[in-house]
Amino acid sequence: MSNVKRWWETMPAMLGGIAAIIVAVGGLLTALTNVLPDRAEDVGRSFTVLSVDHSNGSVGQYFNFDVQRLDSILGSRTWKEEVIQVKNERTSRAGEAKVWRKASGGSVGDGHGRWNVESRAGQWETGDVVTVR
Repeated sequence: MSNVKRWWETMPAMLGGIAAIIVAVGGLLTALTNVLPDRAEDVGRSFTVLSVDHSNGSVGQYFNFDVQRLDSILGSRTWKEEVIQVKNERTSRAGEAKVWRKASGGSVGDGHGRWNVESRAGQWETGDVVTVR
């Protein structure tokens, strides 16, 4: 019977494994909360940045997105060029963004936008979550 472990002898190893899983899940939840909208009611008013390239060669000055998703948020399919209030959930910057209902050199996405004031390269990243206010 010396080779047979009793269940209580295996508990430290089992608890260590469970603790590792809890830490991993906790890290994932922390990562998710850093990119999800602050308020639950904003989840339906958000879209994801699909790419950040532009025909002028800048990277991160413009964000590219799915027009159909923004149509759904705005409740309209007739807009062409708009200035809307948004928040970048990654950086917490909020303000006016100008959006266009057409691509402009972006590798992914059929619409594009940028901050309406102080727009410059490096402000947007692929995967950013944008909440329309």
